[in-house]
Amino acid sequence: MDLLEELKQQYGWKNAVSLSEEIIETDHGLKRIRFWEDQDLLDWHINWRDHCYLAPVMLADRMIRTKDGDSFIPWNSSRVSVHDEITQAFSQQENGQVWGTLVGLMIRYGLETKLEIKPVVNEEPDLMKLEKQIWRFPLALQPSSQRYDS
Repeated sequence: MDLLEELKQQYGWKNAVSLSEEIIETDHGLKRIRFWEDQDLLDWHINWRDHCYLAPVMLADRMIRTKDGDSFIPWNSSRVSVHDEITQAFSQQENGQVWGTLVGLMIRYGLETKLEIKPVVNEEPDLMKLEKQIWRFPLALQPSSQRYDS
């Protein structure tokens, strides 16, 4: 079964057409598909959404639950969540109090929540170690000190 058919079954849609890799049109409107490789990050995201829904209006794209009430479906080695696709911007100038409430809820959640997500650390490669791991470095790419030592 392909992903589109699985989504139709899990979310109870009669019709679903893929418009792009992440956008589908259903009999319930446009939806955005998000893929999650990190279960901890997805869990945090779900909890964050559940906390911040208290804002007086919905500013974030609504996360759609499956027919069984689940926030996502497992798919291959990842998880997939479905959200309403937002097609119109919400004015910041005319709705300052609403935006302030949402930002306040976000900050409060961040302060009250224990971070269980492991941050991704991007390290600069050590080129000398990398050179030893590579089978053969082209002469033009070898460090200059080795090119002229003969």
